[in-house]
Amino acid sequence: MMALLPQVFFSPIAGELVDRWNRRKVMMVADGVIALAVVVLAVLYALDAVQMWHIYLLMLIRAAGGAFH
Repeated sequence: MMALLPQVFFSPIAGELVDRWNRRKVMMVADGVIALAVVVLAVLYALDAVQMWHIYLLMLIRAAGGAFH
């Protein structure tokens, strides 16, 4: 749910904003945000410090980046 619902809600807004902005820069920033969220989650798992709210928050961030991608 945290991976799909934000994308559904952000997509109409993101589509309008991406049409106004430089698409290449938006895609690079969105890819960077998605990659950063994955790296943070991997580090949390490696440190054995991950909690459920970390996963929910990072999936929300990843879905928002996916909407702009």
